[in-house]
Amino acid sequence: MVNVLAVFSVRTETLMFNQYLHRLKINSTVMNTPKQAHTSCGICVKFPLMMFGTVKRVSLNGYRSFVGFYKVTNTRVGTIVSPIKY
Repeated sequence: MVNVLAVFSVRTETLMFNQYLHRLKINSTVMNTPKQAHTSCGICVKFPLMMFGTVKRVSLNGYRSFVGFYKVTNTRVGTIVSPIKY
């Protein structure tokens, strides 16, 4: 399965963003940021890749701690995390 992580540096904004996605009926989960993302941020919001088009249109201006989006692919060998340019 392929997911996207929205990485934040502040826990409060991460939780607010997750609640916002829930109001938009987007299935999302708050989780620890995987080490493979190579960020100093410890928390992120995970949502399905198929919803990325909708999520990236959301204004992130109010979220000062937003770091970026990362694509997460789980394979038989392990987890691959790569930044998404948008």
